[in-house]
Amino acid sequence: MPYVLSCTCGSKIPVHRSQAGSRVECAECGKVLEIPTIRGFSDLEIEGESSSSDSLVKRPRRWTTLKGSIAAICFVLALVGLGRSGLYAYFRWMNPTPFSESDMLREAQQVAAEFTPAETWDTWTFLQETGLGQKKNPPPALLAKRLLETQDISMTRWAAAGMVGLFGLLASILLGNRNREEKG
Repeated sequence: MPYVLSCTCGSKIPVHRSQAGSRVECAECGKVLEIPTIRGFSDLEIEGESSSSDSLVKRPRRWTTLKGSIAAICFVLALVGLGRSGLYAYFRWMNPTPFSESDMLREAQQVAAEFTPAETWDTWTFLQETGLGQKKNPPPALLAKRLLETQDISMTRWAAAGMVGLFGLLASILLGNRNREEKG
């Protein structure tokens, strides 16, 4: 689409976007004119439009720096959030919880049922000294369960952040297009 560059002598010189940033010589007066950069083309009139300044309407830019920055932040948030959430989901899928609390309780009851009275007493005194595994010596299954629970919470938070970023990106794109259609 050719644009029109106006010279001080009044002549109109057709220019294309591929010439952005270069120079052109006016055929009427011989003056060398600077062709604007790509951004500057929005200030030029399109060839074939009326040259009067009253009818010259600036075309709105589709993306401003603010809209572009917001869209970029939303894109990164969506990418990181959904990526991290997917990574947690993958690890959770590859390492399913191999137990439940009822299974642990049932197994402990079976082991305790086989104890002799002396073994029961020794276990009781050991548990009084060390606790039930809450702080000093938790069983590995309990540690694994706690880790998986914290990963589930993190997965949910990252998924929520990713969805917020995705919706923000979609909203910025849709609002950018809507503003362009209203102004154009």
